[in-house]
Amino acid sequence: MLRPPVRRESVGWAALLGYLRAPRYEVLPTEDIEGLVVTHVPHEVTITITASPGEDMTIQAMWDKRRIATYIVSNLCFDPRVIKKWVGRVRRRKVELPIHVGMAGVADSAKLLRVSTRIGIVDSARFLRGHSNWFLRTLQPGGYSPERFVSALLPDIASPDRKVAGLHVFTFNEIEPTERWRQQMLARAA
Repeated sequence: MLRPPVRRESVGWAALLGYLRAPRYEVLPTEDIEGLVVTHVPHEVTITITASPGEDMTIQAMWDKRRIATYIVSNLCFDPRVIKKWVGRVRRRKVELPIHVGMAGVADSAKLLRVSTRIGIVDSARFLRGHSNWFLRTLQPGGYSPERFVSALLPDIASPDRKVAGLHVFTFNEIEPTERWRQQMLARAA
């Protein structure tokens, strides 16, 4: 039996429930994805299809687009501390766009490792120097939990001055278990 990650009355709980009620799911454009989405995802969940125009997108390029963008989605990150610091840096630069926190949905460790390698997280020597123990723990069976991840973001991201608008869930096409996790979190809060 899963337990609530934080007490209902704790700071940030209401914000977390709001984020869970209206997440954004990112899916990969595979042949079977339409059926999975139609079968398992309610209409209120926004679906984003991944399309990578290239690997040369930089923070400066995102900064340059801040005037034409309507919101920011953080890249996939498994470390809530990094996300909290990043949100703070964005706000200190006076970028006021709402932020959707990018996070992994429910996926097994092997799939997380494959995807992390493909998108370049594992390849960065600088990243591994600073995060090797944490990264290895995350990829062990039972190491990553979306519940623990979102709980560790609180209360920081619930603060109104952070302007976090919601969650952007990278599903890795694990639609059914990710939606089941979200529904369980909402049901426990009811």
